[in-house]
Amino acid sequence: EILEDRGIEANNERILEDTYNDALMAFIVTLEYNIYGDTTAKVINGESLKLSQSRSDILKDFLDLCYWALPPSWKIQEILHKLRSDFAIIIEGGNGLESVLSNHRSLGKVKWSERCQSRSRANLMTK
Repeated sequence: EILEDRGIEANNERILEDTYNDALMAFIVTLEYNIYGDTTAKVINGESLKLSQSRSDILKDFLDLCYWALPPSWKIQEILHKLRSDFAIIIEGGNGLESVLSNHRSLGKVKWSERCQSRSRANLMTK
């Protein structure tokens, strides 16, 4: 019975870890697709489009709110710190934001859980 309880406990910890990782991935994807939207790939005179001052202020306030409101032990704090410290880079254009986010992703620090990956594949198959 003790071994069974440990197995259930380990499974619950894995599910909780997957949930936090999936939430972090959703946060990253939301930033990727919503900060610059369709303008990420657009370039004017060889330069990426910069965020307007009002959007920049809103993004800064949002990142600050997340940084101070979420527990310091959560993985999201690492990327929030990087986004805040490289803020001047990320507001210069989609390439700067993508650079910061892809660097975080490429380090393998967070990935979609198997559950989300399988649901995504299932959704693609039904369309």
